[in-house]
Amino acid sequence: MSVNSEKILLPDVRLSYANIWRPRKFDDDSEPRFEATGLLDPTLEKHQKTIAKITSEFERICKEQWGKVPQKLKGKPFGLADEDELEYDGWAGMFYFAANTKPTRPKIVDRNPNIVLTEEDGRPYAGCYVNLSVQMWADARKVYGPRINGTLRAIQFYRDGEAFSGAGPINAADEFEDVSDEVDDGSFLDD
Repeated sequence: MSVNSEKILLPDVRLSYANIWRPRKFDDDSEPRFEATGLLDPTLEKHQKTIAKITSEFERICKEQWGKVPQKLKGKPFGLADEDELEYDGWAGMFYFAANTKPTRPKIVDRNPNIVLTEEDGRPYAGCYVNLSVQMWADARKVYGPRINGTLRAIQFYRDGEAFSGAGPINAADEFEDVSDEVDDGSFLDD
């Protein structure tokens, strides 16, 4: 039996690798899954408290599952992007927490948690800010070796942010100029 963490709330984190609407395969041998990564700024007090809770829960899980933090731990869902040499858009200097779930999509809600969002709502998107509900669990299966995994429980849209490349809603007013005065509404029929 694997040891689980308490539910952990990641408040006001920047959403990255937001594969939240349709499940995707990690590799050819894996089952499709939903996934998201929350980026926490370790210079902010609110994120420092969350990072401390994550590391405390990590150590507790390891000690309950294996008696200590294994020297040959095969992986964990969090870390400092710079230390782990992860060079992705918006990750410099950030602490990350990556989580996934399968086969059911996590609940995705608006600021009012009674309003369920759909992909057509255009939020959340990679680059915006969300509250993430996550959990960690010890994976003691011998085939993988000891590791700690992150589970994605739910996502709450919190506020807009600059979309990462290839993500986010498109604002047509930013794409085009107003040309309503330049075109005669029937002119294409005159030719």
